Amino acid sequence: EGIPKIYDLEQKDGSIFYRAEYKRNTRSLDELINLEYYGTAIPLDITLDVITQAARILHYAHETGVTPRDIKPSNILIGEDG
Repeated sequence: EGIPKIYDLEQKDGSIFYRAEYKRNTRSLDELINLEYYGTAIPLDITLDVITQAARILHYAHETGVTPRDIKPSNILIGEDG
């Protein structure tokens, strides 16, 4: 859960690039951090949920031999259902 389907892999200049499923009705973590709704901080329950999900996905990637790169808030997408 939370892991997009991979449609295509391409190796170029020693790096592997992939094309993955895009989930509609999502916001990046970067967008959530900057929303005025939250004021100065995202509530603790949402913060812990995002961290837990991201850690599980990164662990799964590591276990399957995928090396995630460019992990940053703007590349972490969060759906309407969390």
